[in-house]
Amino acid sequence: MMNNPTFIGIEAVIFDFDGTLVDSKPIWKEINKLFLAQLNLPYPSGLEQELEGKSYLEIAEYFITRFNLSQSPESIIAYWNQLNFNVFLKEMQFKKGAKELLEKLKNYNYKLGIASSNSVELIDSFLKRSCKQKYFTSIRTPCEGIRSKPYPDLYQYVALDLDVIPSKCLVFEDSLNGILAGNRAGMRTCSVYDDSASHDIQKIMKKADFSISDFRDLV
Repeated sequence: MMNNPTFIGIEAVIFDFDGTLVDSKPIWKEINKLFLAQLNLPYPSGLEQELEGKSYLEIAEYFITRFNLSQSPESIIAYWNQLNFNVFLKEMQFKKGAKELLEKLKNYNYKLGIASSNSVELIDSFLKRSCKQKYFTSIRTPCEGIRSKPYPDLYQYVALDLDVIPSKCLVFEDSLNGILAGNRAGMRTCSVYDDSASHDIQKIMKKADFSISDFRDLV
């Protein structure tokens, strides 16, 4: 067992992806700016906060409603996927200390999973590019028809995949919706600071069982 109070009694560790495991929130903002610029639309202040925790489909539907777009959700998602693989994967990197923590958890035989609003295809592509070994047994996203955070469903599905009861799972999250989802799933939660969620930091730290500035605090 890792000699850290955060991991006492824990058998499985489940990570959010964007803003927690990888430093990707600024890239998402640029992708949204590119999308709106092609439609000659300004980028509204606070948009990223409004999109927090939403699935691809929910974000596409939000854009159609807010900006009165004629495109279908499927065509918008296809455009984003193209941008993601051309821009996102080239620039995305693990957050500080994340890869070292994954290696340590793997060596201690913790079961590892991801619960994210991103797409499985993009997450898989990033992990294949960035990792020499497979760390994660389960990756769950709302693309499978699972309810998004702050509902607990994503974390519950990952726990089922890993065959670990919720009380023995530890969740790492950067957002308030993510921490609420982990709490509602009956899991221990640890917040990871990300600039994109700084507006909610006091609420996040109050709701989380533990809080860290980055993963180097643990390794």
